[in-house]
Amino acid sequence: MKPLAIYHEHPDWFKPLFAELEKRGMPYERINPAQHSFDITDTVNRYSLFFNRMSPSAYLRDGA
Repeated sequence: MKPLAIYHEHPDWFKPLFAELEKRGMPYERINPAQHSFDITDTVNRYSLFFNRMSPSAYLRDGA
């Protein structure tokens, strides 16, 4: 099974989700927005789901 990708702004908001995923043994990867980039030519599916929970105004709070 490919991991879930979780792209999020604030680490504390998703602590319960991460705990539950770990409890269930589900693979997931936390995507760091400060180090993430998107290549539109990349056709490899690395994740079963890419969950985007970034706020459009994240840059106002020093988000990437």
